[in-house]
Amino acid sequence: MRFLLLIVTALALGSAPAFAEEHGWPQQIDADNGATVIVYQPQIEEFTGNALSGRAAVSVSMPEDNSVPTFGAIWFEARMDTDRETRTAVIRSVKVADVRFTDASEAQKERLATFLEQQLQASQFTISV
Repeated sequence: MRFLLLIVTALALGSAPAFAEEHGWPQQIDADNGATVIVYQPQIEEFTGNALSGRAAVSVSMPEDNSVPTFGAIWFEARMDTDRETRTAVIRSVKVADVRFTDASEAQKERLATFLEQQLQASQFTISV
């Protein structure tokens, strides 16, 4: 029984990255100043009705830093439209509530939050339900 549980767990974990790739994760956002922001698959923390909140890992690469990424995280609130047949959902109306990068100033965090909100509002992200 324990062996069966290990196999089922391994298969479930092994299929998660493929599903993430199928739905376009991670998402890349290119800024006009040459910066590249990569948003990794979000983790939902709270979900009520069609409102959700969650977090996502992000990386930012600046051209002047030779494209070496700086990693951080964002916390967000959004709305979600669910397709029960395909067991997927589209995240929309994203508002960035918090941005955390170890070496970023408050002004840099605010600019990044504003940039991400603008870019995410124009995008639709599909996740598994």
